[in-house]
Amino acid sequence: MKKYLLILILALVPALAGAQAKLYTRSARLADFTVGTILVMTGDPSPLTSCMRTEVTSRWRISAYEFIDAARYAASKDKPEYYFMVPQSEGSTVFIAVHKGDGMQVVRIPVCTTSYEEELLSHIGAYMDILQDYILYAMESEMAAYKGLKVYHRKYKAADPDIVTVRIGDYEMAFSASTHELYRFRKS
Repeated sequence: MKKYLLILILALVPALAGAQAKLYTRSARLADFTVGTILVMTGDPSPLTSCMRTEVTSRWRISAYEFIDAARYAASKDKPEYYFMVPQSEGSTVFIAVHKGDGMQVVRIPVCTTSYEEELLSHIGAYMDILQDYILYAMESEMAAYKGLKVYHRKYKAADPDIVTVRIGDYEMAFSASTHELYRFRKS
């Protein structure tokens, strides 16, 4: 009797396992990033969106991009074939966030405070390079895809005179002024 029960269980387990839904990991969901289009919301006339438009035009290299306004963003933000880059405010900190139309947040990076200091806005080009490098890394690494910028950084070289340390609200970043490699990212 036990033998027949064991044979029945062994026959049913693969059939039941095959009926399971597929689960896609974050890096698998990012696989289409480089062949898709990222829609960059730059509709409002803020100093940040002006800098974003300039730096995306000159630096963005990992996918096609298109600039959109708030109305187009509202109409398209739920379409999973698109990725979006949008400025977001949280308290006094302003972030550039990248998310997929299906709601998955890819990454967000603090870039300035709501008073838009010129010194902080001068680093938008570095943030664009950091975003692109992180996205490419997250496409290959599950840990980076789930944990974000805090696990994506190079070995910190304290003696390097080229390092820029920026504090924005509760966040601190250190990156190379010349290569834009991220050395440290943390929330205090």
